[in-house]
Amino acid sequence: MVLSDPIPEDIHKAASTITATGNIPAGNMRFKAGESITLLPGFTVAAQALFSASIEACSDNNLTGTYTIVPLSKLNASPTKTSITSNQIDLQIIPNPVTYQATIEYNLPNSSKVVLSISNIQGRPIKQLFKDHYQDAGRHDFMFSAKDFAKGVYLISLQSEVGIETQKLIVLK
Repeated sequence: MVLSDPIPEDIHKAASTITATGNIPAGNMRFKAGESITLLPGFTVAAQALFSASIEACSDNNLTGTYTIVPLSKLNASPTKTSITSNQIDLQIIPNPVTYQATIEYNLPNSSKVVLSISNIQGRPIKQLFKDHYQDAGRHDFMFSAKDFAKGVYLISLQSEVGIETQKLIVLK
């Protein structure tokens, strides 16, 4: 599916993750995802528009995996290309919630440079664990220490050539 800018009024659903950029000038827009919703820089909602996003089970659709909603104007793509892509990174944090240390596990479907970062719940970057680190395809583990983090909810994001996957991390002290 290719969305034009502005993003059309609708309920957009994903079993796992929605990542969006674009403009909602009017009407009602709702995002529903099973695990996470990421609004990237450039995502705007006009004052007269209504927008809501929720994390909830989306078993009433036939979508699986992670989907990215990007307006056609942001893609520089022909109408035959798709803006919804399957993401196969499979990011996991074990254990979660974490008290002292956790393992961040992920799968790269192909070799890629990756960026692993932590943001607060509002999406503001706190720390980059590594940037432009080249890794081969396959399963990878990263040991995360929570000792420098206050009790709270954070977002762990892994960006690669495949896409971005974000998971919620809960730190308990």
